Amino acid sequence: MASVGPNRYGKEGVRVVRVRRSPYNGDTFDEWTVRVLIDGDFVSSYVDGDNTKVLPTDTMKNTVYYVASRTRTITIEDFAKELVNYLIEHHSQIAGAQVRVERKEWSHMVTSNNSRHPTSFVQATQEVQFTTVRRSRHGAFSIVSGLKDLVVMKTAKTSFTNFYRDALTTLTDSRDRLFGTAITAKWTYEDAASILDFDRTRQQIRSGMLDVFSDHDSESVQHTLHAMGKYVLERVPTISQIHLTMPNVHCLPVDLTRFGEQNKNEIFMPIDDPHGYIQCTINRSIMTKTLTTHILDLSCGRPAANVPVRVENLLNGEWVPMPTTANTNTDGRAVDLVPADKWQAGRWRIIFDIASYMPDGFYPSVTIEFCTKDSAHYHVPLLLNKFGYSTYRGS
Repeated sequence: MASVGPNRYGKEGVRVVRVRRSPYNGDTFDEWTVRVLIDGDFVSSYVDGDNTKVLPTDTMKNTVYYVASRTRTITIEDFAKELVNYLIEHHSQIAGAQVRVERKEWSHMVTSNNSRHPTSFVQATQEVQFTTVRRSRHGAFSIVSGLKDLVVMKTAKTSFTNFYRDALTTLTDSRDRLFGTAITAKWTYEDAASILDFDRTRQQIRSGMLDVFSDHDSESVQHTLHAMGKYVLERVPTISQIHLTMPNVHCLPVDLTRFGEQNKNEIFMPIDDPHGYIQCTINRSIMTKTLTTHILDLSCGRPAANVPVRVENLLNGEWVPMPTTANTNTDGRAVDLVPADKWQAGRWRIIFDIASYMPDGFYPSVTIEFCTKDSAHYHVPLLLNKFGYSTYRGS
């Protein structure tokens, strides 16, 4: 006997161009491609041909344009969240919705006199930014964002040697090769509700990957890929994992001896296919997490950045300071406040130097004292304003 298993349906390839007009700062130009998928109480449409609960995909297309016309959001993540919410809140038969948005990169045109034109734009790269946002009717958002076709090349600090060889191996060691790739990266947000600026986080991740790619002494694509992912996880605590795909786009040295010339590692022939194809997921769970914190300034609705934080442990009746100190980052977060070898069950306190961040506040410092039952990860946030604060055990 046949039965209907998991199923969903939706609309693919809804293209949207949005222009936000401003006589003061110039227009903005966004180009999105949207996919909508829904699941829910639709078994009767498969078994009985009963369409009474089926939301037409043409209506989904119209919904995309409707929400785009009303939204005041800037990021594709926030737009996708609004679209998911609209679908769930307006259609009781929908149990969950998933929205994927891809955005092409457009920027203001710079004219010959080096001025930014307010209403003209140029697409200078084929890089695409994307996000996939999902929520069930009674659940929280899950958000996976990323970028693709970020084409990069380095001409130094790159080699491939001492690799495994068998009877069919013809490749020779290379200590000074070109390293080109088209990066696809996607990352999973650990706590999507805490992200206040998805674009800033995206730029932080993108810049971090490019910094590592540029300066890393690469022994292979795998070696550099791991270094890039590890660097991002260490500096962006709001994501739990990053998945990187980096095809090895080859540039082969041209033999010029046939023409009586010497190739001084300067003339190459690019080869599209065949090419190497390397993928890896770097998980935060592999990395040791001890104590973390996150400060939100409720007086302005923003993270509290650059706040000095220190931790002490009660040992034999005395408070012992930990050797690590930190300042909160631009997202208001500080991670791994206690070395892994010192993190244990016991009595702890976090001391926040509030005066350096909020000199006119009522509390110059805040101390949060708490007890741990084990050596698992503990997250202790601080919600702050000029005249008060609160805290809780987070995740």
